[in-house]
Amino acid sequence: MKKSIFSITAISIALAALANAGTVNFTNTSGASGLLQIQVNGVPIPAGSGFVAVGTTPLTPADLAGEVNASGHLSVVGRDTLAASFTVFGNAGTFGVNGLDGYFSGSSQINGAAYDNNWVGQQLVVVIGNGTGIADSGHLAIIDGGDFGADNPLFATNVGTGGTGTLLFGTESGTSSLGAQFGAVQLGEVVPEPGVAILALLSAGIIFLRRRR
Repeated sequence: MKKSIFSITAISIALAALANAGTVNFTNTSGASGLLQIQVNGVPIPAGSGFVAVGTTPLTPADLAGEVNASGHLSVVGRDTLAASFTVFGNAGTFGVNGLDGYFSGSSQINGAAYDNNWVGQQLVVVIGNGTGIADSGHLAIIDGGDFGADNPLFATNVGTGGTGTLLFGTESGTSSLGAQFGAVQLGEVVPEPGVAILALLSAGIIFLRRRR
């Protein structure tokens, strides 16, 4: 009898947790825009590499846009600031849904008070990159997915190139390797600031001169 009561109690607790939850589905394998393959300079991100993460950051879309220069590149400082301030919602994913290069599909969920207390009302951002995370990616895409909504009773949304959201960094251009009828998104490049680049060149020149002597 005690075992039965314990089982019922456990089920009740589980159901109570599920009554308050947030779910974010992220994919580029569906949606009104079709199959938008993720690429770097026309080459799809290989299956089993790269990352896709749903999360939040105190940086506003204007903050992020301010780190993109006139050539459409994101500064290294901007990337590192995003990496330091980004909190992942659930688990990040990688490329290779159904073994396909440049395509991803996943779902992240947080249940109970952890969602209510930490996520409701926060900015929802999707970051896509060719590294293992933001900090080591030389190319990124950033998507503004709005806000994490209240769980009435559950919050669920679809974001990514196959869902809702605004592409803040990256460019929709090119065609998918699956066929010209499908589009693509090119990840934006992360570059050092001009001053940093000049210092790097000067340092390299000094080292070269020293070696020649």
